[in-house]
Amino acid sequence: MKKLIKRLMAATPYRIMRDNGPNRFNGMEACLRSMKNRDFQPTVVIDGGAHVGTFSLLAKSIFPKADYHLIEPQPVCHTPLRALCMKEGWTLHACAISDHVGSSRLRVTQDFDTGAYLTADADAHEIKTETLDHIFSDTLKAERVLLKLDLQGHELRALQGAAGILPHIDVILTEASFYIQLAEPTIAELIGFLNDNQFQLYDIAALGARERDNRPHQADLVFARTGSLLVADTGWS
Repeated sequence: MKKLIKRLMAATPYRIMRDNGPNRFNGMEACLRSMKNRDFQPTVVIDGGAHVGTFSLLAKSIFPKADYHLIEPQPVCHTPLRALCMKEGWTLHACAISDHVGSSRLRVTQDFDTGAYLTADADAHEIKTETLDHIFSDTLKAERVLLKLDLQGHELRALQGAAGILPHIDVILTEASFYIQLAEPTIAELIGFLNDNQFQLYDIAALGARERDNRPHQADLVFARTGSLLVADTGWS
C-alpha cells in the first residue's frame, strides 16, 4: 500500500511527510535538481560517509553520467557497498577521511548505524585514515566535483585535509550541527573556513530537529564556489 501511495503521489506536485512541526524538512532531492536546472553537471561525485550508498543512488538518478567515489570506514557497510559499487561501476574507499594519513579509532556498532564517529577511545575499532588530498591527488583538475560530507562532526577535519583539491571542487554539501555533541565545529567555524577557501553558502538541503521539542539540531548545508554560475544570479525575485 505504501509503495502504491508513493507512486501515485510522485505524479502530483505534493509530498507526504511526517508532521514534526513547522520548518523541518528534507529537500535533498529538490536541492540537487535545482542545481542541475542551473546547469551544474558534476563529472565526479565524492560521497564522504557513504554508509550504504543512499546519497549516491539519489545523486545518480539526477547526475547519471558522473563518476562516483564512495568513502566509508564502517566494516559492517563494506560488503553491501562493494556489491553496489561493482554493480554501478563505482569506486569504494574503505577508510575514514580526516586531516592526516594513518589510523584512527571509530566507535561503531554491529548494525547499519549512521552514527559511527571517530574517537580517541582506546577500546574503539581501529581503522585506516586518509586525506582527500591523498586519495585524489591531482586527478580532479579537469573535473567538476560535488563533494558530500556526512562524518558525524569530523567534516572540518576532512576539509582541512583537502587543501590541495579544494580549488577543483565546485560544490560542497556538508552536515553541520547546531550544538556540539562530540567534537564537531560550530556552524560559524565551518562557514568561516569555507568562506576563506572561496565558497559561499548556497542552500540548505535539509533541516533536522530532535523529537522532544522540535529544536533544530543539524542541517545539510550546500556551499558553491564563489564566482560560479550557481551563485551568479543574485536577483531577489
